[in-house]
Amino acid sequence: MKIVLEVTVLWLVLMWLLAVVSEPAESWDQQLGEADSLSDAVNYDSAIVLGNMALKQVETQFGKSDTRVALVLDQMGAYHYYQADYDEAESLWKQALAIREKAFSSEHPDVAKALHNLASLYDDQSK
Repeated sequence: MKIVLEVTVLWLVLMWLLAVVSEPAESWDQQLGEADSLSDAVNYDSAIVLGNMALKQVETQFGKSDTRVALVLDQMGAYHYYQADYDEAESLWKQALAIREKAFSSEHPDVAKALHNLASLYDDQSK
């Protein structure tokens, strides 16, 4: 009886461990949403960490030229912009613009948004 009980307990522990280990990781869009929430709470360093995780995941899942990558780059640029890290914001926003210009026409709203972000940055820096 004691052996059966021990085996049952071990089996339950094993099943619990398997459930914990096999839980799916957050998707890139969930990570980006959490990063946005952190940014809204003025926790930019944590937003950048989560944003980088989302960026790696979306690049792996869809490729580096996918417009979803541009979306993440755009948000990452904003986090850096809010920290006055203008060089990094510019680099990220230029990458997002390049992806969008390849995917869409020059009149597309996503291209206009990317240009607007860069124009705002340059205006803030009096460039």
